[in-house]
Amino acid sequence: MLESTITEKAQDMKQRTKISLAFLIGLIAVGIHGYLTVHFFDLNFGLLEGSSICNLSAKFNCDTVTASSFASLLGIPIALWGAVTNGALALLLLVWLLGWSENIPRLGRYTLWLSGFIAATSLVMGSISTFYIRSFCVFCMSEYLMSFLIFGLIWSGQEPSRRPATQYVIDLFRGAKGYLGLLVAIPLVTFLVNRSILDHYGATQLPELINESIMDWQSAPQVSLSVPPLLVSGSPHPSMTVAEFADFRCPHCRHAVGPVEAFMNSHPDVQLQFYAFPLDGTCNEASGGGDGISCYLARTVFCAEQLKKQGWALHHYIYDHQIEIDGNQTMGFAQDEVNEFLKQRGIDEHQFATCVQSPSTDSAIRDEARLGNEVGVKGTPTFFVNNRMLSRGSLIPILEAVHSQLTK
Repeated sequence: MLESTITEKAQDMKQRTKISLAFLIGLIAVGIHGYLTVHFFDLNFGLLEGSSICNLSAKFNCDTVTASSFASLLGIPIALWGAVTNGALALLLLVWLLGWSENIPRLGRYTLWLSGFIAATSLVMGSISTFYIRSFCVFCMSEYLMSFLIFGLIWSGQEPSRRPATQYVIDLFRGAKGYLGLLVAIPLVTFLVNRSILDHYGATQLPELINESIMDWQSAPQVSLSVPPLLVSGSPHPSMTVAEFADFRCPHCRHAVGPVEAFMNSHPDVQLQFYAFPLDGTCNEASGGGDGISCYLARTVFCAEQLKKQGWALHHYIYDHQIEIDGNQTMGFAQDEVNEFLKQRGIDEHQFATCVQSPSTDSAIRDEARLGNEVGVKGTPTFFVNNRMLSRGSLIPILEAVHSQLTK
Protein backbone atom coordinates (compact mmCIF):
# COMPACT_ATOMS: atom_id res chain seq x y z
CA MET A 1 0.00 0.00 0.00
CA LEU A 2 2.83 2.35 0.98
CA GLU A 3 4.70 1.47 -2.19
CA SER A 4 1.61 2.26 -4.26
CA THR A 5 1.21 5.63 -2.54
CA ILE A 6 4.86 6.52 -3.11
CA THR A 7 4.56 5.52 -6.76
CA GLU A 8 1.44 7.65 -7.21
CA LYS A 9 3.15 10.65 -5.61
CA ALA A 10 6.18 10.19 -7.82
CA GLN A 11 3.99 10.00 -10.91
CA ASP A 12 2.05 13.06 -9.80
CA MET A 13 5.30 14.98 -9.24
CA LYS A 14 6.57 13.91 -12.64
CA GLN A 15 3.32 15.04 -14.25
CA ARG A 16 3.41 18.44 -12.49
CA THR A 17 7.03 18.90 -13.56
CA LYS A 18 6.11 18.34 -17.21
CA ILE A 19 3.10 20.65 -17.07
CA SER A 20 5.13 23.31 -15.23
CA LEU A 21 7.81 23.12 -17.90
CA ALA A 22 5.19 23.35 -20.64
CA PHE A 23 3.73 26.41 -18.89
CA LEU A 24 7.11 28.16 -18.68
CA ILE A 25 7.90 27.43 -22.33
CA GLY A 26 4.42 28.72 -23.22
CA LEU A 27 5.16 32.04 -21.48
CA ILE A 28 8.43 32.34 -23.41
CA ALA A 29 6.51 31.63 -26.62
CA VAL A 30 4.06 34.43 -25.83
CA GLY A 31 6.99 36.83 -25.29
CA ILE A 32 8.70 35.93 -28.56
CA HIS A 33 5.42 36.19 -30.47
CA GLY A 34 4.95 39.61 -28.88
CA TYR A 35 8.37 40.74 -30.14
CA LEU A 36 7.61 39.41 -33.63
CA THR A 37 4.29 41.26 -33.60
CA VAL A 38 5.99 44.57 -32.85
CA HIS A 39 8.61 43.75 -35.48
CA PHE A 40 5.86 43.09 -38.04
CA PHE A 41 4.27 46.50 -37.56
CA ASP A 42 7.59 48.39 -37.37
CA LEU A 43 8.78 46.79 -40.60
CA ASN A 44 5.49 47.21 -42.45
CA PHE A 45 5.21 50.87 -41.47
CA GLY A 46 8.88 51.69 -42.09
CA LEU A 47 9.77 52.43 -38.46
CA LEU A 48 12.76 50.12 -38.03
CA GLU A 49 16.06 51.75 -37.16
CA GLY A 50 18.67 49.65 -38.92
CA SER A 51 18.61 45.92 -39.45
CA SER A 52 16.57 43.55 -37.27
CA ILE A 53 18.49 41.68 -34.57
CA CYS A 54 17.44 38.36 -36.10
CA ASN A 55 18.73 39.11 -39.61
CA LEU A 56 21.73 36.80 -39.69
CA SER A 57 22.12 36.31 -43.44
CA ALA A 58 20.15 36.29 -46.67
CA LYS A 59 18.92 32.79 -45.81
CA PHE A 60 18.16 33.43 -42.15
CA ASN A 61 16.37 36.75 -42.32
CA CYS A 62 13.38 37.72 -40.19
CA ASP A 63 12.60 40.76 -42.34
CA THR A 64 12.24 38.63 -45.46
CA VAL A 65 9.80 36.29 -43.74
CA THR A 66 7.89 39.16 -42.14
CA ALA A 67 7.52 40.94 -45.48
CA SER A 68 6.03 37.91 -47.23
CA SER A 69 2.32 37.56 -47.98
CA PHE A 70 2.24 34.59 -45.59
CA ALA A 71 3.08 36.74 -42.56
CA SER A 72 -0.53 37.75 -41.94
CA LEU A 73 -3.98 36.17 -41.90
CA LEU A 74 -7.09 38.29 -42.43
CA GLY A 75 -4.89 41.36 -42.25
CA ILE A 76 -3.59 40.36 -38.79
CA PRO A 77 0.04 39.27 -38.29
CA ILE A 78 0.52 35.55 -37.73
CA ALA A 79 2.74 36.50 -34.79
CA LEU A 80 -0.23 38.14 -33.04
CA TRP A 81 -2.41 35.09 -33.66
CA GLY A 82 0.38 33.05 -32.11
CA ALA A 83 0.73 35.32 -29.08
CA VAL A 84 -2.96 35.16 -28.21
CA THR A 85 -3.30 31.43 -28.88
CA ASN A 86 -0.24 30.61 -26.81
CA GLY A 87 -1.58 32.89 -24.12
CA ALA A 88 -4.80 30.86 -24.04
CA LEU A 89 -2.76 27.65 -23.84
CA ALA A 90 -0.69 29.05 -20.97
CA LEU A 91 -3.93 29.92 -19.16
CA LEU A 92 -5.18 26.33 -19.47
CA LEU A 93 -1.86 25.03 -18.19
CA LEU A 94 -2.01 27.40 -15.21
CA VAL A 95 -5.52 26.19 -14.35
CA TRP A 96 -4.19 22.64 -14.54
CA LEU A 97 -1.26 23.41 -12.23
CA LEU A 98 -3.36 25.23 -9.67
CA GLY A 99 -6.01 22.50 -9.65
CA TRP A 100 -8.82 24.92 -10.41
CA SER A 101 -10.65 22.40 -12.57
CA GLU A 102 -12.95 19.72 -11.17
CA ASN A 103 -12.29 17.54 -14.20
CA ILE A 104 -8.52 17.40 -14.80
CA PRO A 105 -8.69 14.64 -17.47
CA ARG A 106 -11.07 16.77 -19.54
CA LEU A 107 -8.90 19.87 -19.04
CA GLY A 108 -5.87 17.85 -20.10
CA ARG A 109 -7.60 16.67 -23.26
CA TYR A 110 -8.58 20.21 -24.35
CA THR A 111 -5.10 21.49 -23.53
CA LEU A 112 -3.59 18.72 -25.62
CA TRP A 113 -5.85 19.56 -28.56
CA LEU A 114 -4.96 23.25 -28.43
CA SER A 115 -1.24 22.52 -28.19
CA GLY A 116 -1.60 20.06 -31.08
CA PHE A 117 -3.26 22.75 -33.18
CA ILE A 118 -0.40 25.14 -32.45
CA ALA A 119 2.18 22.48 -33.32
CA ALA A 120 0.36 21.66 -36.57
CA THR A 121 0.30 25.36 -37.46
CA SER A 122 4.03 25.53 -36.77
CA LEU A 123 4.57 22.64 -39.16
CA VAL A 124 2.60 24.45 -41.87
CA MET A 125 4.45 27.75 -41.37
CA GLY A 126 7.81 25.98 -41.32
CA SER A 127 6.95 24.28 -44.60
CA ILE A 128 5.97 27.62 -46.14
CA SER A 129 9.32 29.15 -45.11
CA THR A 130 11.17 26.17 -46.55
CA PHE A 131 9.39 25.66 -49.86
CA TYR A 132 7.83 29.04 -50.73
CA ILE A 133 9.68 31.89 -49.01
CA ARG A 134 12.99 29.99 -48.97
CA SER A 135 14.16 32.06 -46.04
CA PHE A 136 13.95 31.48 -42.30
CA CYS A 137 13.18 33.57 -39.25
CA VAL A 138 15.35 32.35 -36.36
CA PHE A 139 12.83 33.49 -33.75
CA CYS A 140 10.02 31.80 -35.69
CA MET A 141 12.00 28.59 -35.83
CA SER A 142 12.43 28.71 -32.05
CA GLU A 143 8.66 29.12 -31.77
CA TYR A 144 8.11 26.03 -33.91
CA LEU A 145 10.47 24.01 -31.74
CA MET A 146 8.78 25.20 -28.54
CA SER A 147 5.33 24.27 -29.87
CA PHE A 148 6.51 20.70 -30.47
CA LEU A 149 8.10 20.54 -27.00
CA ILE A 150 4.92 21.79 -25.33
CA PHE A 151 2.80 19.28 -27.23
CA GLY A 152 5.15 16.45 -26.23
CA LEU A 153 5.17 17.48 -22.58
CA ILE A 154 1.37 17.71 -22.41
CA TRP A 155 0.99 14.42 -24.27
CA SER A 156 3.24 12.59 -21.83
CA GLY A 157 2.02 14.51 -18.80
CA GLN A 158 -1.57 13.21 -18.74
CA GLU A 159 -3.18 9.87 -18.23
CA PRO A 160 -4.71 8.13 -21.28
CA SER A 161 -8.42 8.83 -21.56
CA ARG A 162 -10.97 6.07 -22.10
CA ARG A 163 -13.64 8.49 -23.27
CA PRO A 164 -14.05 8.90 -27.04
CA ALA A 165 -12.99 12.22 -28.56
CA THR A 166 -16.53 12.89 -29.75
CA GLN A 167 -17.70 13.00 -26.14
CA TYR A 168 -15.26 15.77 -25.36
CA VAL A 169 -16.56 17.69 -28.36
CA ILE A 170 -20.14 17.28 -27.12
CA ASP A 171 -19.03 18.47 -23.66
CA LEU A 172 -17.95 21.78 -25.17
CA PHE A 173 -21.60 22.59 -25.81
CA ARG A 174 -22.84 21.23 -22.48
CA GLY A 175 -20.87 21.18 -19.27
CA ALA A 176 -17.64 22.63 -20.60
CA LYS A 177 -18.86 25.84 -22.21
CA GLY A 178 -16.07 27.77 -20.51
CA TYR A 179 -13.54 26.06 -22.77
CA LEU A 180 -15.68 26.85 -25.80
CA GLY A 181 -15.78 30.47 -24.67
CA LEU A 182 -11.98 30.48 -24.46
CA LEU A 183 -11.72 29.20 -28.05
CA VAL A 184 -14.14 31.86 -29.26
CA ALA A 185 -12.21 34.51 -27.34
CA ILE A 186 -8.96 33.79 -29.21
CA PRO A 187 -9.99 35.38 -32.56
CA LEU A 188 -11.97 38.09 -30.77
CA VAL A 189 -9.06 39.13 -28.56
CA THR A 190 -6.67 38.92 -31.52
CA PHE A 191 -8.89 41.25 -33.54
CA LEU A 192 -9.24 43.75 -30.68
CA VAL A 193 -5.50 43.78 -29.93
CA ASN A 194 -4.72 44.25 -33.62
CA ARG A 195 -7.15 47.15 -33.77
CA SER A 196 -5.57 48.70 -30.71
CA ILE A 197 -2.08 48.39 -32.21
CA LEU A 198 -3.25 49.99 -35.46
CA ASP A 199 -4.68 52.85 -33.40
CA HIS A 200 -1.30 53.22 -31.68
CA TYR A 201 0.46 53.41 -35.05
CA GLY A 202 -2.21 55.71 -36.45
CA ALA A 203 -2.88 53.16 -39.17
CA THR A 204 -6.59 52.45 -38.83
CA GLN A 205 -7.10 54.12 -42.22
CA LEU A 206 -4.57 51.85 -43.90
CA PRO A 207 -7.12 50.09 -46.18
CA GLU A 208 -8.24 53.47 -47.50
CA LEU A 209 -4.64 54.60 -48.00
CA ILE A 210 -3.86 51.40 -49.90
CA ASN A 211 -6.85 51.90 -52.21
CA GLU A 212 -5.88 55.54 -52.75
CA SER A 213 -2.29 54.63 -53.62
CA ILE A 214 -3.44 51.88 -55.99
CA MET A 215 -5.85 54.19 -57.80
CA ASP A 216 -3.23 56.96 -58.10
CA TRP A 217 -0.68 54.47 -59.38
CA GLN A 218 -3.08 53.03 -61.98
CA SER A 219 -3.94 56.51 -63.28
CA ALA A 220 -0.36 57.82 -63.23
CA PRO A 221 1.31 58.30 -66.62
CA GLN A 222 3.99 55.86 -67.65
CA VAL A 223 7.47 57.34 -67.66
CA SER A 224 10.64 56.24 -69.36
CA LEU A 225 13.49 55.43 -66.99
CA SER A 226 16.04 55.60 -69.76
CA VAL A 227 19.13 56.09 -67.58
CA PRO A 228 20.75 52.97 -66.06
CA PRO A 229 20.12 52.83 -62.30
CA LEU A 230 22.93 53.16 -59.79
CA LEU A 231 22.18 49.71 -58.34
CA VAL A 232 20.00 46.75 -59.31
CA SER A 233 19.03 43.62 -57.38
CA GLY A 234 16.37 40.94 -57.52
CA SER A 235 14.82 39.11 -60.42
CA PRO A 236 16.46 39.48 -63.87
CA HIS A 237 13.03 38.90 -65.44
CA PRO A 238 10.64 40.70 -63.05
CA SER A 239 6.87 40.90 -63.14
CA MET A 240 7.22 43.92 -60.82
CA THR A 241 9.99 46.51 -60.97
CA VAL A 242 10.41 48.92 -58.06
CA ALA A 243 12.51 51.98 -58.92
CA GLU A 244 13.54 54.18 -55.99
CA PHE A 245 14.99 57.69 -56.20
CA ALA A 246 16.77 58.51 -52.97
CA ASP A 247 19.31 60.73 -51.23
CA PHE A 248 21.89 59.10 -48.95
CA ARG A 249 21.35 61.77 -46.27
CA CYS A 250 17.55 61.58 -46.30
CA PRO A 251 16.14 60.10 -43.03
CA HIS A 252 12.99 58.86 -44.77
CA CYS A 253 15.17 57.03 -47.29
CA ARG A 254 17.01 55.33 -44.43
CA HIS A 255 13.72 54.11 -42.97
CA ALA A 256 12.67 52.79 -46.39
CA VAL A 257 15.72 50.55 -46.78
CA GLY A 258 14.50 47.70 -44.56
CA PRO A 259 10.89 47.40 -45.79
CA VAL A 260 11.69 47.74 -49.49
CA GLU A 261 14.57 45.27 -49.38
CA ALA A 262 12.56 42.81 -47.27
CA PHE A 263 9.66 42.99 -49.74
CA MET A 264 11.99 42.40 -52.67
CA ASN A 265 13.70 39.46 -50.94
CA SER A 266 10.38 37.81 -50.12
CA HIS A 267 9.09 38.10 -53.70
CA PRO A 268 11.38 36.33 -56.22
CA ASP A 269 9.64 38.01 -59.16
CA VAL A 270 10.49 41.57 -58.02
CA GLN A 271 13.45 43.69 -59.13
CA LEU A 272 14.67 46.71 -57.16
CA GLN A 273 16.36 49.58 -59.00
CA PHE A 274 18.07 52.31 -57.00
CA TYR A 275 18.61 55.76 -58.52
CA ALA A 276 20.69 58.44 -56.86
CA PHE A 277 18.78 61.68 -56.43
CA PRO A 278 20.97 63.90 -54.24
CA LEU A 279 19.14 66.90 -52.83
CA ASP A 280 22.31 68.82 -53.51
CA GLY A 281 22.81 71.57 -56.08
CA THR A 282 26.38 70.53 -56.81
CA CYS A 283 25.14 67.62 -58.94
CA ASN A 284 21.38 68.12 -59.11
CA GLU A 285 20.39 71.15 -61.13
CA ALA A 286 16.92 71.31 -59.57
CA SER A 287 18.27 71.65 -56.02
CA GLY A 288 19.50 74.97 -54.76
CA GLY A 289 22.76 75.17 -52.87
CA GLY A 290 24.36 72.18 -51.18
CA ASP A 291 27.61 71.17 -49.54
CA GLY A 292 28.50 68.40 -52.02
CA ILE A 293 28.32 65.59 -49.45
CA SER A 294 25.22 63.87 -50.89
CA CYS A 295 26.73 64.00 -54.37
CA TYR A 296 30.01 62.61 -53.05
CA LEU A 297 28.24 59.69 -51.33
CA ALA A 298 26.36 58.87 -54.55
CA ARG A 299 29.64 58.84 -56.49
CA THR A 300 31.27 56.52 -53.94
CA VAL A 301 28.44 53.99 -54.27
CA PHE A 302 28.74 54.19 -58.05
CA CYS A 303 32.47 53.45 -57.85
CA ALA A 304 32.08 50.68 -55.28
CA GLU A 305 29.72 48.96 -57.69
CA GLN A 306 31.79 49.60 -60.81
CA LEU A 307 35.10 48.51 -59.30
CA LYS A 308 34.20 45.67 -56.94
CA LYS A 309 30.44 45.04 -57.18
CA GLN A 310 30.21 46.37 -53.61
CA GLY A 311 27.65 49.10 -54.33
CA TRP A 312 24.84 47.59 -52.29
CA ALA A 313 27.22 46.94 -49.40
CA LEU A 314 28.33 50.59 -49.35
CA HIS A 315 24.70 51.68 -49.81
CA HIS A 316 23.80 49.84 -46.60
CA TYR A 317 26.93 51.05 -44.80
CA ILE A 318 26.16 54.70 -45.54
CA TYR A 319 22.57 54.42 -44.38
CA ASP A 320 23.70 52.59 -41.23
CA HIS A 321 26.05 55.51 -40.49
CA GLN A 322 23.78 58.24 -41.85
CA ILE A 323 23.06 59.85 -38.48
CA GLU A 324 26.79 60.30 -37.77
CA ILE A 325 27.52 61.57 -41.28
CA ASP A 326 24.63 64.01 -41.34
CA GLY A 327 25.26 65.10 -37.76
CA ASN A 328 28.87 66.01 -38.51
CA GLN A 329 28.06 67.70 -41.83
CA THR A 330 31.64 67.87 -43.08
CA MET A 331 33.10 66.37 -46.23
CA GLY A 332 36.13 65.14 -44.30
CA PHE A 333 34.01 63.10 -41.91
CA ALA A 334 32.02 61.56 -44.79
CA GLN A 335 35.28 60.64 -46.52
CA ASP A 336 36.62 59.06 -43.33
CA GLU A 337 33.49 56.91 -43.05
CA VAL A 338 33.81 55.75 -46.65
CA ASN A 339 37.54 55.05 -46.18
CA GLU A 340 36.69 52.86 -43.20
CA PHE A 341 34.39 50.85 -45.46
CA LEU A 342 37.16 50.53 -48.06
CA LYS A 343 39.53 49.13 -45.42
CA GLN A 344 36.96 46.60 -44.27
CA ARG A 345 36.37 45.42 -47.84
CA GLY A 346 39.97 45.52 -49.00
CA ILE A 347 39.33 48.07 -51.76
CA ASP A 348 42.31 50.04 -53.05
CA GLU A 349 41.84 53.65 -51.87
CA HIS A 350 43.86 55.25 -54.68
CA GLN A 351 41.95 53.43 -57.43
CA PHE A 352 38.70 54.26 -55.66
CA ALA A 353 39.56 57.96 -55.30
CA THR A 354 40.45 58.16 -59.00
CA CYS A 355 37.01 56.75 -59.87
CA VAL A 356 35.18 59.09 -57.49
CA GLN A 357 36.91 62.15 -58.96
CA SER A 358 36.39 61.02 -62.55
CA PRO A 359 34.24 63.30 -64.76
CA SER A 360 32.42 60.22 -66.09
CA THR A 361 31.36 59.30 -62.55
CA ASP A 362 30.08 62.82 -61.92
CA SER A 363 28.25 62.70 -65.25
CA ALA A 364 26.56 59.39 -64.34
CA ILE A 365 25.21 60.82 -61.08
CA ARG A 366 24.08 64.02 -62.80
CA ASP A 367 22.23 61.92 -65.40
CA GLU A 368 20.34 60.06 -62.68
CA ALA A 369 19.40 63.31 -60.92
CA ARG A 370 18.32 64.84 -64.23
CA LEU A 371 16.18 61.78 -64.96
CA GLY A 372 14.51 62.14 -61.57
CA ASN A 373 13.61 65.74 -62.36
CA GLU A 374 12.24 64.76 -65.77
CA VAL A 375 9.91 62.07 -64.35
CA GLY A 376 8.57 64.31 -61.60
CA VAL A 377 10.59 63.47 -58.50
CA LYS A 378 10.01 66.27 -55.97
CA GLY A 379 11.34 64.67 -52.81
CA THR A 380 12.94 61.51 -51.51
CA PRO A 381 12.29 58.70 -51.46
CA THR A 382 10.11 58.56 -54.56
CA PHE A 383 9.02 55.22 -55.99
CA PHE A 384 7.96 54.02 -59.42
CA VAL A 385 6.46 50.58 -59.96
CA ASN A 386 6.56 49.37 -63.56
CA ASN A 387 7.32 52.95 -64.63
CA ARG A 388 4.34 54.52 -62.81
CA MET A 389 4.78 56.69 -59.74
CA LEU A 390 3.56 55.02 -56.53
CA SER A 391 2.78 57.12 -53.49
CA ARG A 392 3.75 55.65 -50.09
CA GLY A 393 5.87 53.11 -51.92
CA SER A 394 8.02 52.38 -48.87
CA LEU A 395 5.10 50.68 -47.08
CA ILE A 396 5.01 46.91 -47.49
CA PRO A 397 1.18 46.66 -47.45
CA ILE A 398 1.02 49.03 -50.42
CA LEU A 399 3.77 47.21 -52.31
CA GLU A 400 1.97 43.93 -51.57
CA ALA A 401 -1.29 45.33 -52.92
CA VAL A 402 0.38 46.47 -56.15
CA HIS A 403 2.07 43.09 -56.50
CA SER A 404 -1.31 41.39 -56.19
CA GLN A 405 -2.68 43.63 -58.93
CA LEU A 406 0.18 42.75 -61.25
CA THR A 407 0.16 38.99 -60.65
CA LYS A 408 -3.53 38.17 -60.33
